[in-house]
This record gives sequence, C-alpha cells and structure tokens, in this order.
Amino acid sequence: MKIAAALALTAAAGVASAALTSAGPVPGFANYVFGPAPTGGGSSTVVAGDTVDAAVTGFGTGGGAFLSGPASHTVGAGPTILPSGGPGLIPDHIIDTSVSDAGGIRTLTIAIGAGGAALAPAGLAVGGAAIDTIFFEIPDLNGGPDLFNDPAKAGPATGTFDLLGTGGASLFSTAAGVTGETPAGDFSVGNGVGIDAGLDLFDPAVTGDILTGGLWVISYEIPAPATAGLLGLGGLVAIRRRR
Repeated sequence: MKIAAALALTAAAGVASAALTSAGPVPGFANYVFGPAPTGGGSSTVVAGDTVDAAVTGFGTGGGAFLSGPASHTVGAGPTILPSGGPGLIPDHIIDTSVSDAGGIRTLTIAIGAGGAALAPAGLAVGGAAIDTIFFEIPDLNGGPDLFNDPAKAGPATGTFDLLGTGGASLFSTAAGVTGETPAGDFSVGNGVGIDAGLDLFDPAVTGDILTGGLWVISYEIPAPATAGLLGLGGLVAIRRRR
C-alpha cells in the first residue's frame, strides 16, 4: 500500500531525549510494518549499473508522507537526487552507492542523506501529529518497482544499517532489512527507525542529535573468479623453462 498525505509544519515543544528503536516486529525489517516487499525487476548482469528505485518516508499517529522521492538511481554511477516530498519544508535527499569485490564477497554500500543537513526540520508533522518513524526504502513498499538485481548473487545478503547524525556519527545501528530475495538475484532493502509514539523524531532535544542520513553496508557471496586462465599461464611458464 502506497502512502499519500499532506505535510504541515507545526510548532514542537521540547521534550526529554528518547531512545531510537527499529520499526517493526522484527528489528531492522521495516517491510513487515506494511506488508510484503515487491518482487522482480532489474535486468543488469551485475548490481553495478543496475537501476533501483528509492524513497524516504515518515509516519506518525496522523498518517504518513513521502519525505523524499520516489526516484530512480543507478548503482555506482554517482549521487542521485531524491526530490523533496515537501518542497520548502524538507531538503532534497541524495542517494549514493558503491560496489566492491574481494575474496568472493561483493559489498554494496548505500548512503541516503541531505548533504550533512537535517533530513527534515523539527516540528514537521503529518495530519497535525509529529513524525515519530522514518523509513529508508530501496525500493521496499513505497520506493517503486525496481529492486536491486545481481544474477551473480550466490547467497543471502546480510549487513547493517546505521542512522547517521552530525558529522556522520552513528546514532542507531541494526541489521539491514534485506527482503524480496529471489534465485535470480533480486532483493529489496528497507529499514525503519522510530521513537515513542507522538514524539518528534526530528527534534534534537528528543533524539539527542540532528538526523542527517542513513547508511547500509550489505554483503553477499559471488562466484570466485575463474582459475582456468591462471592455470594456462602456469603451463606457459613451465614450457618456457623446458626450452
């Protein structure tokens, strides 16, 4: 179910700091809040160069709304803007990704932020109520149809998600919410972070810092590089020695 709600800026009273927690009955798995993640999509032979959809959403007792996106991003091709869901109230967000391989393990790093600024201003409300939960969705349920796709993916994807504060400090860390995995190599990523219902997630007096972004580091196995070429090279060396 996709969300649609109007954003309104209201005054927020200062309250005592509250603990950040994973949203959803299973820590780190935001999709279980709304239902199953989408499946299918993606057509790249490797995840680098694949196009995925992404969004950042916020929820409170008054409903939910897009904070940014949805928009498409090409993995490893440089930063992409996720346009503000409330222009003039919320800054555009930026998604950036990189892919690296080492020892038969592929690592995908995904960052979503607002260039070091606050993801949204304190006092931002939906339906007259404070936003107390934020979801980073790629694409999960609200980001769009295109999942990550990597046919070379040889095992389950695992990793971490960190909610970032000032200077890139980790304010909260949990397991990466990887879902929608298929034998073809598709998968979705989504994590939610919240505080006590009714508290303002974007008020530094509540969270203890300004929320500036989210960071995933996700890894999975890939087939080891072929050794035939190496064996052939060894044979050539042996032949040269005999001459």
